[in-house]
Amino acid sequence: MKLRDLRSQFGPEAGRRRFVLLTGAGAIAALGHAPISLPIFTLLGFAVSIAAFVTCKSWRQAALLGWLFALGYFAFSLSWLVEPFLVDASRDGWMAPFALAAMTSGLALFWAAAFAAAWWLGQSDASRTIALAVAMTLAGLLREVFMTGFPWALPAYVWAETPVAQSLAWYGPHGLTFVTVLAAGAWCSIRQPWLGGMLALAGIAALWILGEARLHQRPEASENLPMVRIVQPNVPQELKWDRGHSQRFFDRLITMTAADVPENLMAVIWPETAATFLLREEERISAIVGAARGALAVIGIRRRTDSRQFNSLAVIDSHGSIVDIYDKRRLVPFGEYVPLANQIESIGLEGLASRLQGRFDPGSGDRFLDLGVAGRWLALICFESIFPRDIRRHPRPDGLLHVTNDGWFGTWSGPQQHFVQARMRAIELGLPLIRAANTGISAMVDGKGRVLHSLPVDVSGKIDAPLPRPLMPTLYSQTGDLPLMIVLLILVGMVMRHRRYP
Repeated sequence: MKLRDLRSQFGPEAGRRRFVLLTGAGAIAALGHAPISLPIFTLLGFAVSIAAFVTCKSWRQAALLGWLFALGYFAFSLSWLVEPFLVDASRDGWMAPFALAAMTSGLALFWAAAFAAAWWLGQSDASRTIALAVAMTLAGLLREVFMTGFPWALPAYVWAETPVAQSLAWYGPHGLTFVTVLAAGAWCSIRQPWLGGMLALAGIAALWILGEARLHQRPEASENLPMVRIVQPNVPQELKWDRGHSQRFFDRLITMTAADVPENLMAVIWPETAATFLLREEERISAIVGAARGALAVIGIRRRTDSRQFNSLAVIDSHGSIVDIYDKRRLVPFGEYVPLANQIESIGLEGLASRLQGRFDPGSGDRFLDLGVAGRWLALICFESIFPRDIRRHPRPDGLLHVTNDGWFGTWSGPQQHFVQARMRAIELGLPLIRAANTGISAMVDGKGRVLHSLPVDVSGKIDAPLPRPLMPTLYSQTGDLPLMIVLLILVGMVMRHRRYP
């Protein structure tokens, strides 16, 4: 099919048919994300949307096109959002389609605004494509901070299983998003589509080759490195907080902690809220210390002080003393706390997790945990791992320690996408990653995002692995998004100049 024929299928002249076609193109673009992980479909989906975009006759048409495309993209990539409502389907299941529709429709507004702004800024196909790549990148940056932030499913993450992901060390996830959108649009924004396609292919190939070069060095030798044990209990979410099952699950954690402990074990890591009791229960803390056999016990647990409750990560030494603690600072809206709680309570709406566990308060302390000979590790609980800006602004740690309870998110796409984003943080900073998840995926990852050891979703088990050494600081860890912002401003200026002086 020729380019002009494709545009006719998706452009305004296609009538109402394009609504379905563009939403379908968005769903195709989402196939690049885990667990399918085929970025060629992302490029194809974006290319189709851009081919239609450059035919728009007004910014309103462009906004509608962007919203429809984003609706399909987010509906597919965020389909796991229905899973928390199915944990207790008889009570909460009716809310699942409304929650998914509300979230995807809201996120689609960011892309609708990007498409509208890009159409208004540009005058030609090429200038509008460049403006769209800029606007989509800015939309991703805004999603990281707007209304507590939710930068899930950035286009950059479709490259996670390829060497192209190594470019995150240079310009971060928003830079790779810019490159992805620009490459997808190259073939349809140049008068000779074959030339645009070749340029896009050459750009992706160059990143692939550079990424392969960065990955060429094998992981360092593991002799004499501190060993850690990552415990994955695989506790079903619907039973986790049931008092009739809590002792059985605790015994499972203790058994896995105590089994065949290596002599050089430095720490045992439990996932987020793996301990369903409160931190003050000394008898159970003593059982954990005994099972760890001299190693540090790093456990996800709740703790209370007066009227406040925290989702915490505690470090307990061989004497049973709590030597370090981190209270989760970025809480999940409607899951761990309820925004405008007093007003919402009046209509009977509460968060799923808050009804089971009690609401949490945000912590205010340092994110670093002292792991003895392994140094200071940046603690991340649950979805704190999806915010590159938050993680990068801290002084450089010796590694990233991520604990999570992904039991809320089913077994298909949610846990896989969450794991991908944690791996991206490792590449961006050149730091090793320890990840302990209740139902998976638990893993040991090096500073290039390579999975050295892992446990899949929906299995119980443990990982004994040496800690990889941190790499040299990456360019992105030192400069952040500043170089990217300068490039984006220059491009906006060039497009605006073209607009003012055609």
